[in-house]
Parts: sequence; structure tokens; C-alpha cells
Amino acid sequence: MADEIDKFIGARIAERRADRGLTQQGLAMRAHLSKSILSKVECGQRPASPELVAACARALGVMPADLLGQPYIDKLRADQLDVLIQPIREALNLHNLGLDPDVRPRPLDRLADERDRISLLVHQTDLKAAAVDLPAVMAEAIAVAHASGHPAAWALLAGLDRVAFNITAKFGFHDLSLVAASRAEYACERAQDPSLAAMAKWMHAIACLRSGEFDTGKRLHAVSLRYMEDAEDGVERDAATGQMHLAAALLEVRRGSADVAAGHLDEAERYAGLTGDVTPQRWLGADPPEERPTDRIGFRARGVHWYVFGPTNVAAHRISALADQNDHAKAVRVGESLRIPTGWPPMRAGQVHIDLARSHLWTGRDDAAFRSLLDAQRVAPQQTRYHPQVRETVVQLRKRERQSRGTLSHFAEWVGI
Repeated sequence: MADEIDKFIGARIAERRADRGLTQQGLAMRAHLSKSILSKVECGQRPASPELVAACARALGVMPADLLGQPYIDKLRADQLDVLIQPIREALNLHNLGLDPDVRPRPLDRLADERDRISLLVHQTDLKAAAVDLPAVMAEAIAVAHASGHPAAWALLAGLDRVAFNITAKFGFHDLSLVAASRAEYACERAQDPSLAAMAKWMHAIACLRSGEFDTGKRLHAVSLRYMEDAEDGVERDAATGQMHLAAALLEVRRGSADVAAGHLDEAERYAGLTGDVTPQRWLGADPPEERPTDRIGFRARGVHWYVFGPTNVAAHRISALADQNDHAKAVRVGESLRIPTGWPPMRAGQVHIDLARSHLWTGRDDAAFRSLLDAQRVAPQQTRYHPQVRETVVQLRKRERQSRGTLSHFAEWVGI
């Protein structure tokens, strides 16, 4: 077990640093970090925060996933999930090839039903089921889009690209998630819908957040907001704009611009006051945010934004932003006042528990940190199992425990430590 723990993020940073011929002081200066903090991370005395990982990755010229150890191939193979990625990769490569005569697609409304079903699987974090079904539906959608050229068909395909973006990122294939974002941009150009085009830029910005390209992400965010200026007024526009401000807030935190990030959070909160909590169930329910009875497929295509937006998600992003600023005590206080509504998507609820586990850990509340991890496991097991932040928290809990606890040992084994 000790050997497995020692292979984690701090040790990888030290290994890559040595490969580059850098001392701790040299890397700290390049990454604009304290040498003391870097030393503690490398020797496992302090957990590696996402912003520290991104800073070290930029300074070392590697991807953050390289330092995180993603994707966790051994665990994916053990769970027989690695074989699901290649069909998604192949489906994403079909976008520019035109109509495949061997594909017999179903009507657009049937494909919209399939898109909705698979999207719900992702929000419920049933990632394996979504990954199994996605490639075939995507191939049909590509065929329809190229055959008809109809904007609704391209919009539908963009929604499936969004699903691929989520699945590949959650399994740790961040390069492939960037491909999915670029495919969504291609489809959205042909959908001729400014709010969908903004969604694609938002996806690209999120990919930049994960890869540590914060300045590029900021520029993409600015483009997405310009697109939203041409979108129709209504809840859909407000939810999309607010969600983009949430992404911008995290980008600014990672860039070290806390005041700018706070402004984006405040702006998102203003939009949340207009929309209330918007969830997939609300997009697809009997009382959708916007009624479009004459263009149901078009509405559903635009509804594939599937933004989980509103006061609850703004509070969740405040927790994440505070944790990234190392204000973990305040993050815990925000978490204690947050009441996750019934029916809120497990994908987002699980992330809240994962973020709170990190803040509990940093404030010395190890038992609370572990309870938050168990909450994340309960509501979003597949997402929790492959999340690098979960692994880093577990590593620190194992290092700090005075005696081995069976439940923590079993949890560590479950996530692959």
C-alpha cells in the first residue's frame, strides 16, 4: 500500500522535475509557487491542489493528466471500460467524412429521444451505459446531418458531441474530450444557432481549464459571451450565460485573479435569480423552461445544453472556487449551508461532495472528509471511482490515519489505491 501511495501526484511531479534537470527551487520559480509548498507536496505532506498541478504542468511542459496519472488504464481495464473508448474515438472521427451508405439512420425525432436518454445516463453518472450506446447513435446522427444538412440535425449531433465530451473527460481521456469539443464547434457552425455555438466554445474553455491553458480559456469565454448576445431572450439564454460565467470564475481563480472570479460568480448569481434551478428534468419535463410547440425537435436540440444551472450550482461553484483559493474554511461554511435539492443531477451532487472532501481534509476534519467521499460514492459511484481529486484526498487520509481503518482501506482499494 505504501508503494502505491508514493506513486501519486507529488511523486510524479518530483519525477518529471528530475527528468527536466530542475531543482525544487527551479520548478517553484518557473511555476510561481512557494518552494516550501512544492516540497511538502512532493514528499506527500500536503495534497496537490488542481491549481498547483496545472502550474507545475505548464512549467514542466506536460499535460496535467500526466501528473495526475490519468487515464487510470489499469482500473479501466479491470472494469472493462477501456474497450468503450475506442468506438467513441472512431465515431468522433466520422464527422467530416460525409454520408456513410452503410448507415441506415432512424428519423430525427427518434434520434432525439436517444440523445435525451444517453444524456440523462451521463447526468446520472451511469457512464458505462452511456459509453456503450453513444457511438452507434452518433453514427446515425452524422448520417442524418450530412444527408439533410438541416440545422436541427447538426444541433442534435452537437448534443451527442457534448455527451462524448463528458464521458471521455470523466474517464480521464482529456485529449479526446478536446477532440469532442472541436467536433461540437464544427456541428454548431452548421446548426446556425448562436446559443449552441456558445455552448461549443464553453466546452472548449472547460477543456482549457482542465489542461491548464487558462489564458486561452479566457479568450474562448469572451467569444462565447459574444455569441450569446445574438441568442433569443428567455430562460435558455439566461441559463447558458450564467453557466459561462461559472466556468469563467474557475478560469480566473486558476489564473490568480480572485477579484475577477468573484465578479463572474456574482454575475452568475444574478442570472440564477432569473432562472431558478434548471435541471435536465426541467428541460425535458411537462413544464420546460421555454415552450416551443411548433419546433419540438429544435427545442430539444437546443435543450441539449443541459446546463445544470441556478442558485444551487452557483453555490457549488463558490465551494470549488474557494477551495482553489485555499480558503477551505469558508468553502466548508458554504457547503454546510448548501441544501442540494431532490432530483438534482448526481453528476453535480457528486462533484460537490468531492470538493467538500478536499476542503474538510485541508481544515483537518479527516472524518468529515471521508464522509463526503462516501456521499460522493453513494450518489455518483462511477464518477467518484475515476476522479483524481478523490484519489489525492484518499492518499492524504491514508498517510494521516493513526491506525488502519477497514472502511477507508476498502474505499482506497475501490478507487485503485
